[in-house]
Amino acid sequence: MTKKKTLVFALSVLLCMTMVFAQLFIITHYHHDCCGENCPVCREIAACTVYLHGAGSCLIAVACVLLFSLIILKVFIIESSVHNSITLVSLKVKLTN
Repeated sequence: MTKKKTLVFALSVLLCMTMVFAQLFIITHYHHDCCGENCPVCREIAACTVYLHGAGSCLIAVACVLLFSLIILKVFIIESSVHNSITLVSLKVKLTN
């Protein structure tokens, strides 16, 4: 299980770093000497922009799914804790004949 957690953590750090580096590339190369129609810097800026838009929408979807699952999990935990707390011992019922 710890290998999965480590892998997920490494992939999330990698995703965040690629987003940061894509933003830094756009910021640093935005005002460059454009060589014309087939400028490689302009193509890379466009690719970074497309990547950031795609990753941003993906992160929003993942955040919504995580929020929904946390809410559902919280509801089940609260409901199960309510049912588990009402027992004969907790009500101090004496069972004698």
